[in-house]
Amino acid sequence: PPAGKAQQGLKEQDRLGSLLGRGGFGSVFAATRLSDGTSVVIKRVPQKRVRHWGELPDGTSAPLEIVLLAKVST
Repeated sequence: PPAGKAQQGLKEQDRLGSLLGRGGFGSVFAATRLSDGTSVVIKRVPQKRVRHWGELPDGTSAPLEIVLLAKVST
């Protein structure tokens, strides 16, 4: 999805907290999932820094890291 759409979806699902760290590809933030109050971690990576893309089961294009995480979590 375009960056604006992805960010809007994130704001509807999570409340961003403090910056936990920064690296060569992006930043990691503490956050709270609004649906159930669970503490989560969000990794933000600029789209131009993503080198490898894959496809999620629903046909959505996503960074390969996300696709692999989805595969091992099911």
